[in-house]
Amino acid sequence: MKKRIIIFFLLSFIIMITTTVMTSCAKNCTDQKQTEKKNEDKIKTMRKGETEENIQKNEIKFSGENAYNHCKNIVDLSPRVAGTESHKKVRSYIKNEIENNNLKIIEDIFTAKTPIGDVEMDNISTIIKGSEGNGNKIILTAHYESKYFKNEKFLGANDNASGVSILLELLKIIKEKKYKYDIEFLFLDGEEAFANWSEKDSLYGSTRYVSQISNPEKIKAVILLDMVGEKNIKIDFDMNSSPALTDILIESTQDLNLIYCLSNRFICIEDDHIPFVLKNIPAIDIIDFEYEDWHTKNDDMENISSKSLKNVGLITIKMLDILNK
Repeated sequence: MKKRIIIFFLLSFIIMITTTVMTSCAKNCTDQKQTEKKNEDKIKTMRKGETEENIQKNEIKFSGENAYNHCKNIVDLSPRVAGTESHKKVRSYIKNEIENNNLKIIEDIFTAKTPIGDVEMDNISTIIKGSEGNGNKIILTAHYESKYFKNEKFLGANDNASGVSILLELLKIIKEKKYKYDIEFLFLDGEEAFANWSEKDSLYGSTRYVSQISNPEKIKAVILLDMVGEKNIKIDFDMNSSPALTDILIESTQDLNLIYCLSNRFICIEDDHIPFVLKNIPAIDIIDFEYEDWHTKNDDMENISSKSLKNVGLITIKMLDILNK
């Protein structure tokens, strides 16, 4: 997942750049030094004198414990490889949570052609209507299936039951916020490759969803949550993401006194936001890619922190608050 990356390590004032040419990455990973420097300066300024001990209590409500329980429930049903019976159980779990919040389930069941054959997939969504009533919307999204391994039981707690669990906890919170924009919760299928990551073997659900968009200008932002449950989370700066949304991410962590949740790593990465980016829709990938148990059997609940889930949930809400001003 997230496959083929260019990592920019910032050490003091020196930016060391390792460049790999990629079709989907190249456009967004060039001529970025000014953006990197601007964000680096912002972070350094905001980090001065800030420690976890002086974090003030937030007024925004988000239960990290509830999100953790969602994550555990999903992992207990895993592996959840697309097309399997356990995958169908996770689909039902997500749909039940949508119904429990008295929201309408929207499904797009389709057949994906993969290296292992035809696989049934299902993009699941629901929309919380905004006050404008004109169809303008913000999409919150995460992929819910786990990666296929032929001879290994991969649970995918952080990748990506963590992102799904935050969205499920946000359902009841966003219902009460009454934003001006519609908020669409999009649970994507088929992000992971079945064999080797490539344009044809990856991002099945997001590619399918974007192909059906008729009015891209009505999508004001896409916020993707992926691998966001690790202990001591450090959110990376993805150079394929919208610079404006990256600024809002930084502003949100500053307002919440959660700037310590940001890393100093600048990466260029492929994930479910890429089909939106290629459609000129503003999108951001909120991800901590420095995860040693990525795509291993050890990606289990031992690695998940309710505090990290809560912090990312709070940051997501704050970003929505800013975007809806």
